[in-house]
Amino acid sequence: MIVSMIVVLAALASAAQQPAPSPATMPAADAHPHSAAPATAPAEDSSDTTPAPIPAIALDFKPQQSIPGAPSSGAYMAPVECAPDGVPLVAFIDPADWTMPSLYALDPKGGHAYAPRSSPGLYDIHFVSYFASDSMVAVQVSATRDSTQSTRMRRSGGQPQTYYSGAHHEFLIEFDPNGSYKKTVDLPQQYDFRHIATLPDDTLLALSYDPANRVPLLLLLDSSGEIVRPLELPEAMVSDPAVTQGQSGNGVNVAKAASSLSWWLFGSARGRVLLYQARAHSPVLEVGAGGVTRQVQVAGLSGYTPSGVVDSNDRWIMQFRKDGLPDHTAVDTHPASGNFLYYEVDPNDGALRRRIDLPNDPFVNVACEHDGTIIGFIGERDKQVTPVLADLGR
Repeated sequence: MIVSMIVVLAALASAAQQPAPSPATMPAADAHPHSAAPATAPAEDSSDTTPAPIPAIALDFKPQQSIPGAPSSGAYMAPVECAPDGVPLVAFIDPADWTMPSLYALDPKGGHAYAPRSSPGLYDIHFVSYFASDSMVAVQVSATRDSTQSTRMRRSGGQPQTYYSGAHHEFLIEFDPNGSYKKTVDLPQQYDFRHIATLPDDTLLALSYDPANRVPLLLLLDSSGEIVRPLELPEAMVSDPAVTQGQSGNGVNVAKAASSLSWWLFGSARGRVLLYQARAHSPVLEVGAGGVTRQVQVAGLSGYTPSGVVDSNDRWIMQFRKDGLPDHTAVDTHPASGNFLYYEVDPNDGALRRRIDLPNDPFVNVACEHDGTIIGFIGERDKQVTPVLADLGR
């Protein structure tokens, strides 16, 4: 199952404003993402090599009409996916059932809910991930087609538990953009699917793990879930010790290797899919129609590491995370803390074009960018979610 980040809608207490970092040179495209910088400094050069300052734009978000019916949960799954027309699709966490978030489209024309458990013929349905195209919204789930139930004891002296004992694997449950069920697609059972996205030609791109051969796979699938062909994996993934540990054959290591692919994520930008390693300096792999690929090394940012891609129809926007933040405790996400920064990135050479500054109040959850507009939302537990828009310009 994919390990997704759960984000609380209200940020933690604000910290003092941090100075904007300056650009720094990152390892070359073939360098390991965790390799150390050379110990010997280069010889001094009398020429002025000071990098030009990166321009910044301060966003001014305008609240839009609240969307009736949107869940009032205080947390959601990140990263947020958006439909190609810029409508945010947000998986709000249901405190009563953590295995099935409430997937909702924050559509200004009228919100839509997507209910995977309404899919006929599936049992014991558990949410994994989701994505969208022009014509559908797909939810990836783990489930079984076998209705057989058995009973087991969870612990000595405890109450018997009924469960679905048939073989489970992964499916795509497809809905039209308005939330009506369309069909269920069986994914190949021999693989563990971590992420799936749609390409411009309506084929599917899937990152999966092959437990039999203990290797990751990047696959093109047709609309029925059948494998078209594999694509070449990024070298940073192939050589990552977290992934290669599965080659030992040890069951625990194989499970850890499969789980490590959760750090490799998909983002949508300029009609293509970006495969990137969160919190690492690995090159970004851009995948277009037909599986055409190219790699781009994103420029470094002193003291920060790329951590996410903001879905966009016409540019690259990336989130950077301050180095050294704790992994397993709460982190202040207010913009004033400087813990997370947003930059527009040149898709041709990975250069940082400009910094995108968010307001500290109100706290905005960024969803995506569409035609020069940043789309986000504001919400707190037990309050209606309010979409907000800000002009990013060109």
